Amino acid sequence: MTNLSWVFNHYGPYLDDIKNEAQRNPRFELKEERNLFGKAKEVVALTHHSSRFELDDDEKATLDHVIEKPRI
Repeated sequence: MTNLSWVFNHYGPYLDDIKNEAQRNPRFELKEERNLFGKAKEVVALTHHSSRFELDDDEKATLDHVIEKPRI
């Protein structure tokens, strides 16, 4: 979906470009949350919930897989 080279870092897919874009783009923010073990983690979130993104079924399935895979 992105042509970016992702790496598995600690507990999931990671890419510095995503963090950098989230810091640069006012539509996103980095939030600090806690994982199941109480450790701090950064999460990218939308700042303007009025923004809507339309995804096709294949894109939704891909994203669902990426979200669920680290939980296993």
